Amino acid sequence: MQRQPPSRIGFVIPAVLLMVVLALSAQEPPMLPLRARTSVTAAADHSIAIMLPAKCDARGNVYMRSHQPLRALAAPVSKITRDGKRAAVFTLASAPGFEEGMFVDFAVDLRGKVYLLAMNKTGIAIVAYDSDGDYDSTIEPEGLFGAAQLAVFPSGEFLASGEKLEERYYGTGEPFTAIFDRNGKLIKELSLAQDIWKESPSGDGSEKVTPSEDGEEGEKDAPLPQDAQAETPEGAVSIEKEQFSRALSVGVAVAADDGNVYLMRATPDPLIYVIAPGGTVLRRLVIARPSEHSEPSTLHVAGGKLVVQFSEYDPAGKFKRTVFAVANAETGETLSYYVTGPEVGGALACYTPNGFTFLGSNVAGQLILITTYPY
Repeated sequence: MQRQPPSRIGFVIPAVLLMVVLALSAQEPPMLPLRARTSVTAAADHSIAIMLPAKCDARGNVYMRSHQPLRALAAPVSKITRDGKRAAVFTLASAPGFEEGMFVDFAVDLRGKVYLLAMNKTGIAIVAYDSDGDYDSTIEPEGLFGAAQLAVFPSGEFLASGEKLEERYYGTGEPFTAIFDRNGKLIKELSLAQDIWKESPSGDGSEKVTPSEDGEEGEKDAPLPQDAQAETPEGAVSIEKEQFSRALSVGVAVAADDGNVYLMRATPDPLIYVIAPGGTVLRRLVIARPSEHSEPSTLHVAGGKLVVQFSEYDPAGKFKRTVFAVANAETGETLSYYVTGPEVGGALACYTPNGFTFLGSNVAGQLILITTYPY
């Protein structure tokens, strides 16, 4: 009797299963809904136009400011407790010399002290307040730079970021990031490998923009000569002037519970630098945007994960939805995407291992704090 060749089915099935596993592993992270779990009305007279970023302290208090059309960059920061009470207000005008000033960012330390990265006619300062909202002191950081972000390490040092300036306050197209001590003394200026860089223009040069008394843009000075433009270093991400401005101004610096500061450049696929208190750059992460037509707007970090908020648009440029990318804080790998329903809104205020907290409004137009699930 003729022998039959051995069956190969035992080899075919594992191969098929392997292909299925590989296909599943190559799929995009899941897009999951966020639904409201609890809602608390905040006892605060705020408009529903929330200015990002909003921030939190270790006790779960939310720090936020509402848009004020006449003086948006002077709007006070309010401290809202988890049960919706307004516990303190931090007003720049209460600081001597800053009655007509403005501030571009703020930071909260472990003790609940608040620091405003402010500007007036004499330059940049870090204005400090105690946890009750009372003015404490004014710190003048060394160096000449255009301010954009501020964070405070648990050890008390500050990280400030923005754009390097020439002596006549011209923008150089070169990002600036540095560590300062509690008195404003420069400890270390950081050189971030593969950072963003503004492309040298075709001859118009950089422009100096002088703030007017009401905080809006004033007149522009003559352009900086072409030979004074910063050259794009090898390995840097070269982007156009408008993109450079957005990447810096919309970027975020946050102090995380691991003791480090996470600095985000709001490029289409946002760059995030993880920086230790002494100024050591631990790693550089690139977070994949959820779609081609999306832009990052803020960042939160907690429990070994980071959350980047994106505004997503359709191809015609019309706003579509808000998407939150949750990624591994060590590798930058996106674990999942979340989208909010109409009952939640889109202003993320806090992220902790226990979940998300949003700022929204109810049908009466009152400010509310919303917690969501799943986590």
